[in-house]
Parts: sequence; structure tokens; C-alpha cells
Amino acid sequence: VQISTADGDYVVDALALRFELRALAPAFADPKIRKVFHACQGVDIPRLQRDFGIFVVNVFDTQEAARVLGAPLGLVALYASAGVISTARRDELELLKRAYQNCDWRSRPLSPAQLEYAVCDARHLVDLEAYLNRELRNFDPLRDYGLPPGGAPRDAPKPPPPPGPREAAGDEEADMVAAAYCRSQRATLCLWRAPRSPRL
Repeated sequence: VQISTADGDYVVDALALRFELRALAPAFADPKIRKVFHACQGVDIPRLQRDFGIFVVNVFDTQEAARVLGAPLGLVALYASAGVISTARRDELELLKRAYQNCDWRSRPLSPAQLEYAVCDARHLVDLEAYLNRELRNFDPLRDYGLPPGGAPRDAPKPPPPPGPREAAGDEEADMVAAAYCRSQRATLCLWRAPRSPRL
């Protein structure tokens, strides 16, 4: 489990500390603390629930924000496009990703390269969130959805209607931020359920 804060980066051995990890549950469930993930719905949220009884509240998913903006969905490419990492660092991380994304993480000890890959997966998420929030607030759907090849992403939210005479300026920007947050929260509302055993 990788956790990055303003104070540092942490890699927690979820095998050695399986039963102690539940101590993190109050922080993950605290609505006053925003948790930043990338693509949390597929693996992260279900496994935190299943393996550690941890439920996550107040999530910003950088992949969902990128989807709204029509930005790259892969984390390393998104880091690079946001200027959070250099092109050279992007290439290094792509090599680490190919080598370790699907390796056997149960093997111990973890190599220095594995630890570097794990740390970098979370290290820049807070900076990326700040960048994406700025982009969402400055986003003009009618202008910016014309930029990606083929126009708007297929599952992008519909551009909001033009504000009426009584509506405050900036409603479109608020809608784009809200769309990203709503998409992020969906994953946290799904409860993991054990698969049913087939009837014999």
C-alpha cells in the first residue's frame, strides 16, 4: 500500500502488517480529508474493503478528472502532460511500469526498483490533483472538447447549457469540477461482495 502526504512517501507492507492496516480506517473514512487516487474503482477501493475493512470517503480520482478533460488516462502520461514530471522521468517510469506493474508483489524482500515504482505511483498525485482542478476550473467544453482527435471523449459529460441572465458567471466551470468529483465518488459507493459459490 503506497501513501504519499505533504510530509513524505510511505510504502506499507500489507502482508506483514495485514491486521494493523485497519488502523488507517478512520483517516480513510474521514470526510474532511480528501484522498487522491488514480483509477481507484477497479482494484484499490474493492481490495481496501475486502482485505482490510477500509472504506474510503471523499475521493478525487485523477483518471476521472482526466476523462472529463479529454487528457491522457494513463498515470505516467498524465503526470508528463501536466508537467509534474520531466520527459526523461516519464521514460524511466514507463520502463519501471513495464517491468513491475504485473510482477509478483508477494515476493519478499522487494527490490529497490520495485519500491521506487511503488513510491512514484503515489508521490505526485497531490500535485496532479491541484493541476487538474485548475484545468477543470478553466475548462470551456465547447472550446476544449474540439481539441482531442474525434472531438469530445465518448463518455464525457455533455457540455452544460449557456448560463441564463440570472445565473452567476462560472457555472460551467463549477459543473466540470462537479462532474469530476461525482465520477470519483461513484467508486466509493460500490460495496465489495464475496462471489457466490456455484451450486453443485
